[in-house]
Order: sequence, then C-alpha cells, then structure tokens
Amino acid sequence: RLVQKPMDQLTSEEFDEALRVNARGTFECVKAVLPIMRRQQYGKIINIISGTIFRGITGMVHYVASKGAVLAMTRSMANELGADGIRCNSLAPGLVMTDAIKAREGVDRVKQFSIETRALKREQTPEDLVGTLIYLASADSDFVTGQALVVDGGAVMH
Repeated sequence: RLVQKPMDQLTSEEFDEALRVNARGTFECVKAVLPIMRRQQYGKIINIISGTIFRGITGMVHYVASKGAVLAMTRSMANELGADGIRCNSLAPGLVMTDAIKAREGVDRVKQFSIETRALKREQTPEDLVGTLIYLASADSDFVTGQALVVDGGAVMH
C-alpha cells in the first residue's frame, strides 16, 4: 500500500516498491504482449501514468517518480516499436474517486483540494476516462504515439 509521507521519512524499500509496481510492472506487461503485436504488425499500448508527474505532489515522491518513469518508458517504447506498427501512449488521470480511494482515511481533504485545482469543479469518476481510453485504443488514434493525454478536469494544462 502506498503511503504519503515526507521524502526524508521514506524508506528505500518503499521507494523501490513504487518503482517495482508501476515502472517494472508496466515493463513486464508490455513485454508480454509484444510478440503478438509484432506478429500482427499492429498494436495499441496505453500506459496509465498520473497528472501528479506534471505538478509534483508533497509526500509522494516515490509515486511521482514511478509514474514519471512510465511516461519516459512510453516515449522510448513509442520510438522503438513504431516500426512494428505499435503505438504507445499514456493516460494521465487526476484523482479518480474509485471505491478504493473513497475508503481511504482523510480522503475528503485530498478530494476537496483536487476539485479546487481543476477548471471543472467536480470529482473525477472512472467513467471520465472511458472516452479517452476508447480513442487511444481505436483506429482513430492510429497516427498518435508517444503522447501523454491528461484527463483531470483541467488541473494540468500543457
């Protein structure tokens, strides 16, 4: 479980675990699908990152670093796999109010802060990501690769 705490209180094990789950996990998943995508000379890889990599967030340096690594990997993968017809993009959501997030202690304070930073002043739900995911997975995005699409109600604008 990812715990928010000041950087000087993070253990090396906590930092490594965030990288292992987010960066290494992404690497292993992509590596597993490459033979099939290469064989068909087509594929769509959509890595999930986080809007926090564009803003930074106090007490989450391990999480932000691990998601930033996934963005860097996405760009490298896009360059490496483009010749095989494989597109690699990333989706950067804001704080999505899933059941797991709602169950966390102190989430109301974080949720309110998140809403206040957005141009669209409401909670983000899992359904808010569906249209972007469908676009990235469809032929409509066949000439899009190496990109990070931020879906967070306008908290991050770039």
